[in-house]
Amino acid sequence: MKKNVITLGGILLVILLFSIYSCQQETINQVKTDVAPEAINAVLPPLKNIEVTFGNHLIDATKGGQIRLKNGTKITIPADAFTDIDGRMVKGKVDIQYREFHNATDIIASGIPMKNKEGTAFMETAGMFEMRGKANGKEIFIAPEKDIEVAMASEYHSKDEVFDFFNFDEETGNWKELGTAEPVINKKNTKKSNVKLPPVPTKPLKYDENKFVFDLDVNYKKFPELRAYHGVVWQYDGSNPNTDPEKNAWVFEEDWKEVDIQAVDASKGKYELTLKAFEKSFSTEVCPVLKGKEFEKALADFNNKTSEYKKVKKQAETEKARKAQEAELVRSFRISNFGIFNWDIWKDPRRMLVDATFDFGDSVNPDLNNVSVFLVTGTRRSVVRYNASDAKRFSYEPGVKNCLLAVLPGNKIGVYSAKEFEKMNAKDFSHEESRPFTFDMKMQEESISDLKDLDLIIDENI
Repeated sequence: MKKNVITLGGILLVILLFSIYSCQQETINQVKTDVAPEAINAVLPPLKNIEVTFGNHLIDATKGGQIRLKNGTKITIPADAFTDIDGRMVKGKVDIQYREFHNATDIIASGIPMKNKEGTAFMETAGMFEMRGKANGKEIFIAPEKDIEVAMASEYHSKDEVFDFFNFDEETGNWKELGTAEPVINKKNTKKSNVKLPPVPTKPLKYDENKFVFDLDVNYKKFPELRAYHGVVWQYDGSNPNTDPEKNAWVFEEDWKEVDIQAVDASKGKYELTLKAFEKSFSTEVCPVLKGKEFEKALADFNNKTSEYKKVKKQAETEKARKAQEAELVRSFRISNFGIFNWDIWKDPRRMLVDATFDFGDSVNPDLNNVSVFLVTGTRRSVVRYNASDAKRFSYEPGVKNCLLAVLPGNKIGVYSAKEFEKMNAKDFSHEESRPFTFDMKMQEESISDLKDLDLIIDENI
C-alpha cells in the first residue's frame, strides 16, 4: 500500500507541529490552504478554536489605573494614555486585553514565530505577552509621550544568560530589540499562606449503655492538665482482655500516683490512658464520652467549631492556590505601543541539518501547499516554526530532548517522541549539509479539544 509522505528540508525540533489552514472542506484526506508561502514569519495559530484566551480589564482612560494578575503580573497605566485612530484623546472606559505565554503549549497555540525572519537564530523565552486595547469596540492606541509599565511574572532566570526585551513587528515579521533589565524578586510571592488553621474539632462521643465505662476521681490541683477532661466518663475502646478495665478489677483498688492521657487519634476520640503507682502500671485504650445535657452541649459546641474550621480551611486552600500561581520573579519594561512582546535570548548553536520527510501513513494527502513545523526543546521554552518554503533550513540539536508533534485538520495530532529521537545517530548528520531522514509520525486516536490535551501530549512525548 502506498504511503502518503510530506517532505520538508533539514529539521531542528523538539516538537514538530504540522499545521494546515483549510479554506474549503477541512478533512484529513483533502486539505487546501490559503496561507501565502511568503508569510513565513507571521502569527499563524495552528489549532482550530484552541488558544490562550485574553483577559479583559476595564480601565478609566482619563484616570488610568493598575491591572494585577494572580501570578504577580502588574500593569500600570497612566492617565490620558490612549488615542483613537484619528489621534483624538480617548475618554471613559477602555478594554485592555492581555494574555501571557510561558511554555511550549502556550507558544504553539499562539502561532507566534520564535525566530528571526532569516531563520538563522532562534529564541528561548523567559515569558511573552500580548496586549491590545479597545474603546466601544474600536481599536485604540497608546498616546505619544505616554507608556505603560508591564511588570510581567516570570518563572525562569539564569545567572549565565541575559534576557532582552523584544517587540514583534507584525508587518516585517522580525523581532525588534527594545532593551534589557534584570528581573527582581516578586515581593508578593512568599509561597507561604498567611491563613492559619485552627485545630481539627473533635466530635464528642455519646455514652453507650452497652459498653463498660468508668470515671476518674482526679485531684485537679495535683493533675491540672486533666481539667480538660472534667465532666467526661471513660469508655473502654479496645479488644484485648489484658487491657480491659472491666476484666481487671484490681485497677480500681489502687491509689494511682501518676495519670497520663495521650491521644492516639484525637479526631476520632481515641486515647491511651496510663496509670502508675510505684512498680505497678496499667495502660488501656479509652475514649471520653458524655451523658445527657453534657453531650448535647458538647455536640453544639463541636458543630460551631466545625463550621468555623471549614470556613477557615476553605480560605487557606484559596490562599494556597493563589500563592501557587505567583511567579518567583518579575521582569519590567515600559511599552509605547500595543502588540506582542517577549523576554528572550537568541540561540544559534550549530545544529545538525536534516532533509526531513514526515510520514503519516495514509492519513494525509501529500499535496499540501503549506506546512508549519515547530521546534520545542526539552526546556519547553524554545519553539521555532518553519514553513514549507523555508524547510531546507530545518535542523536539530543533539544532546537536548526533541519531539515532533504534528497538528492535522480537525486538531488531529501526530507524534515523533523524544525516545524515537534518541535512537537517531547524530553521526549520520552534518552541520554543513542536509541529509535525508524519514520521521514516522504516530497518529493519536483522539483529536485534542483544549490546551490541557496538547500539554499532556507534550509531557508524554518529550
